[in-house]
Amino acid sequence: MEYVFYADVFWLQNSLMNGIILLTAEKVRKIPYRRCAGRTLLSAGAGGLAETVLIIVLGNYRLYRLCSLFLILPFLVFLAFGKEQRGVFRKNLLLCYGISVLLGGFVQALENLTGFRRSLLLSGILGGLFAAAGIGKAYRDFQRQRRLFPVELTNGECRVCCEGLWDSGNLLRQPGKDAPVHIVSPEVMRQLQIRKEDCIGVLPYRALGTECGILKIYRIDEVAVFDSGGTKRAHPAVVAEAGEGLLTNRRYQMIVNPGIMESW
Repeated sequence: MEYVFYADVFWLQNSLMNGIILLTAEKVRKIPYRRCAGRTLLSAGAGGLAETVLIIVLGNYRLYRLCSLFLILPFLVFLAFGKEQRGVFRKNLLLCYGISVLLGGFVQALENLTGFRRSLLLSGILGGLFAAAGIGKAYRDFQRQRRLFPVELTNGECRVCCEGLWDSGNLLRQPGKDAPVHIVSPEVMRQLQIRKEDCIGVLPYRALGTECGILKIYRIDEVAVFDSGGTKRAHPAVVAEAGEGLLTNRRYQMIVNPGIMESW
């Protein structure tokens, strides 16, 4: 029996497979796709091309598979994740090996069960990864509209843990430096031992349904916001003391400026 080898189909299938392996590994490592998707897909395409050339040159499938696993895949991991410590690289590589084995068996079973072409199945899986990432981000953004976050504020040797409300309406920025300004309760200000003479400036504001006012702003060492997707730290950070009654009898003691979330 003779087999016809289509280099373009082979390249496409291997590129898709490489992309799924790398993106799944990055998902496990909790690396946002928006930071790595372009580099990962380029790496996957380059790996697919190298594998196509390799099988043509070697002419032996078993030898090609060994070279692909122990030469090309480590190189792809290096391209996708960048230069890391040897121990971290080893963990990433072992993770990709595991995903490769599971994915190969899953796709083969799915191909036998549905009768669909492998390229179509791989395209669907890759598209599903991006769709899931997009839906997850949209859901997290929606949840943040009304979600409370654990927050830790640090000023010198003082450290205060409280709850902060992520408020898209808090658009306050430090004049001249554009740093986001977080509003904290007077009680938190006292616990941080912030003195009136530590004021670094004033900031005009207007809340919905109220008259204009002036907020005194202060610089502290750090604000850390904790979320299931990771921790965002701003150091130094700028805070303003809440006006009378603003945070009284509230579950939260701080209004978090969405500017701290910009890199999420």
